[in-house]
Amino acid sequence: MKATKLLICGLITFAVFTFSVSAIASPEASKGEHSVKAIAKILSHVNHFPSASEKKTLKKIAGDSSSPEHIRVIATAVSNMQHSVGSDDKSKLQAIAGDHGIDDDARTIASILINFSHKPSKADKKKLGEILE
Repeated sequence: MKATKLLICGLITFAVFTFSVSAIASPEASKGEHSVKAIAKILSHVNHFPSASEKKTLKKIAGDSSSPEHIRVIATAVSNMQHSVGSDDKSKLQAIAGDHGIDDDARTIASILINFSHKPSKADKKKLGEILE
């Protein structure tokens, strides 16, 4: 009886561990992290608006249906940016920034974009640098 309980507990622990690791290491999470870093890199040096090649990268991220929705929204907002983000994009970014179920790096980028004016501030560059580390 004791051996059966130990076996069941072991199997449950193994199943929980396996599910947790697969969720953490999922391709979607990896893709989202890569996209966040790509957006942070662009945003760290943008001046007024992204370049044509940066817009191409952003549109590719925004159009990738396998990327998380919040990443696509952020990429679209940066791609549409002209000195600052538009009001439609800003309202979506505010929702992302306030959603604690979204990863911190994406929420940080959304917060930076909400207050963005022409180029990233010194404090914003520091935050973006931390995301890129």
